[in-house]
Amino acid sequence: FATRDMSTGQQADQSWFLPVKQQTVLADGTRFETFFGGSDWQTRVVELAPEQTGGLQAGDIVASYIATSEVLDDRTTIADILTREQQNGTEQLTFAVMRDGSLWVANLSLVAEAN
Repeated sequence: FATRDMSTGQQADQSWFLPVKQQTVLADGTRFETFFGGSDWQTRVVELAPEQTGGLQAGDIVASYIATSEVLDDRTTIADILTREQQNGTEQLTFAVMRDGSLWVANLSLVAEAN
């Protein structure tokens, strides 16, 4: 966009970058946020339902879905995986997550989603 100084008529072009964030929310309240993190898309666990006891923690960056070796590097990858696996009847999903600079393995239950 541009701004113009009405007294001098000079125009100054400006760049304005807005962060793009996409939320994926499960029926149990578990919530993920996908955002563009500088050079690639990242998906962060924002909130977990109390019944989710598979090791995911709020703040985890979900790196990959272990069962299919899918890297979460697109804005819709988490939603695509969750939708597909729920349709396939998968009850437990295992992810590689980044937490405090280390790689961890954590599970997510979709059993509550089937109800």
